[in-house]
Amino acid sequence: MNETILVVDDELSSRSFARDALQAHGYTVLDTDEPQQALQILREQPVHLLVVDVVMPLMRGTVLADRAQAIRPSLKVLLVSGHPTSDIGPSGRPFLAKPFTIEALASAVRDLLAPALARPKPGGDRVGERPRPS
Repeated sequence: MNETILVVDDELSSRSFARDALQAHGYTVLDTDEPQQALQILREQPVHLLVVDVVMPLMRGTVLADRAQAIRPSLKVLLVSGHPTSDIGPSGRPFLAKPFTIEALASAVRDLLAPALARPKPGGDRVGERPRPS
């Protein structure tokens, strides 16, 4: 895997758990507890997925996600939170409730990243298939 994931969470234990779990599944993982540092990383590094806590003291995770996707429009986002909050649903982004298992996190990440890797080529359904006439 060549995918890079940025984990942003103000809770060290949650951030470390997610980082270690994703690294164990073969992903390159960057992490921070600072939203501004996360935005700087996104400007400087190729990141495919942002895993962000919704409830953080310096910036809401949904606001960070909006700013991150303004910098990198193709960025996928997975919101995580252990607290009920009203801004998850309206964001339209995938959500994973804390605490989560390694398997649940890995599955959510795989589902978000896989569609971009598994889409058929335009005009054909499978690799090597000739495009259909229009």
